[in-house]
Amino acid sequence: MTRILIFGLCPLPFENTSKNYGPGIRAWQFIQPIIDAGHDVTLIAGRIPFIYPPETPPEMRIVDRGFTTYHLADSLFHDPQRIQEIHDRFDPDCILCATIFATPPAAALT
Repeated sequence: MTRILIFGLCPLPFENTSKNYGPGIRAWQFIQPIIDAGHDVTLIAGRIPFIYPPETPPEMRIVDRGFTTYHLADSLFHDPQRIQEIHDRFDPDCILCATIFATPPAAALT
């Protein structure tokens, strides 16, 4: 089984939010077939601003639908140390960016 780390944005289409947005839908379009093919997926998802309630914790780790998601507030999504910690713990075989907005955090990995 290949371990695939995906960078994207959230909310994902099945989240209980008032609206869905293209970047979250796009991330799910990448994730779903990869999971269905039997791979181990972790998503590092930056939150689109003003979607989640203000009391939402800056980081949430969610295991659901066969994969792990790290929902990160913008400050953590762009924190190279936090991104590196998640990467190193998961130890992926490959990395995929599901939107151009996810490339800076991925590019900061060492």
